[in-house]
Amino acid sequence: MEAMSFGWRAVRQRMRKGTSGYTFRKLVTHSMNRMTGFSTVPLQFASIIGLFFTLFGVGLLIHVLTGYFLSGSGVPGFPFHASIIAIFSGAQLFALGIIGEYLARMHDGPAKLRNSRSSWHAGK
Repeated sequence: MEAMSFGWRAVRQRMRKGTSGYTFRKLVTHSMNRMTGFSTVPLQFASIIGLFFTLFGVGLLIHVLTGYFLSGSGVPGFPFHASIIAIFSGAQLFALGIIGEYLARMHDGPAKLRNSRSSWHAGK
């Protein structure tokens, strides 16, 4: 296992006194950039959550309409609007995730194509 890991070196250093130049907002912005800057995983996560909310909204709409037609119960207007909002907000999040992933692939695509062409010419 040691052959696969990086080497390490013990460092003994005193902590300097004072405060950091980063505010809480800068730290949050920096961490969000680090999490989302190198991967399409957050976009895929947004797509999955959007699909889940859309399916949840459709299920809620079916439940509301079934309850209304079979027993006539329910608060007039609210359950229907809640299900419609869940459907459309989920569909928007799903669409934004798909569009974002498409743009990420378009952004990464030319670099991958360039690298494959250069390696093909180098092998000739």
